[in-house]
Amino acid sequence: MSASRHPSLGDPMPTREPVVVLGEFDGFHLGHRHLLEAAARVARLAERPLVAVVFDVGRDRVLHDQAERSRALLRYGVSQIRVLAVPLDSVDATDVADSIVAGLDPALVVMACAPDGIADAYPDVRAEFRTRGVDVVEVDRVVDHAGPVTAERVRTAVETGDIAAVIELTGEPYPITGIVQRGQQLGRTIGFPTANLEPPADRVIPAKGVYAAHVRHDGVDYLAAVNVGVRPTVDASDRLVIEAHLLDVDIDLYDQRIAVSLTHRVRDEHRFESLDALTEQLARDVDTVRHLNP
Repeated sequence: MSASRHPSLGDPMPTREPVVVLGEFDGFHLGHRHLLEAAARVARLAERPLVAVVFDVGRDRVLHDQAERSRALLRYGVSQIRVLAVPLDSVDATDVADSIVAGLDPALVVMACAPDGIADAYPDVRAEFRTRGVDVVEVDRVVDHAGPVTAERVRTAVETGDIAAVIELTGEPYPITGIVQRGQQLGRTIGFPTANLEPPADRVIPAKGVYAAHVRHDGVDYLAAVNVGVRPTVDASDRLVIEAHLLDVDIDLYDQRIAVSLTHRVRDEHRFESLDALTEQLARDVDTVRHLNP
């Protein structure tokens, strides 16, 4: 096992003896922010650069991909990012410590006291660093009314469509980014044109339903009503799709990248008896979205 950089970040920096902060950083929740703020303070006091080692534990579906995690880490003063493959079901603390010490020669390691993901192995990882003469600073977990804030709680909230809980745990709406696909264009015929995204195969997708959202394209944010589902009224294929109806604008987004940020859950997805009934409900959904995001 060896430490490796994310390929989008350019050439590795010749940094020696940095402060190294460890974590999976999936979901980038309030606990991650607290950990990074603490690590940044330690790095400033030590007058050393801050390097993040991101554990890739091989999840089939993630909340944020490595590029998104890297952008978030850079906002917190991280000067270099390494991605280290760590099998979730068989963490070897010796290999983890050896890889990080050999690749980065850290002056100090900062890690959470009880992180999720590879939590069971963290005491052994800490011990391995200390046997190599590397001090470890442990940062307390962020705790709310339901216990420690963890990526697993964020995943559960997304999968159940509890966007309010997602925002409470992460401080941000849940993002879905993709290229707009050409669909049947049925929405346009009933007055509700949509920009359609294929759900990313490697991402945690919210529960089926209608959501209030903001859609960002080319630096501009638009208010939107978004359906995540299989469109049971008009499509018998059972194919999951994400449809975003942008309010008050009609722009051609085909083959362009957009970012959809879900802010509220409006309702479950339903099958309607007719297109007229569907159209009437869509009008009510738009009114609800306007009320939720004035």
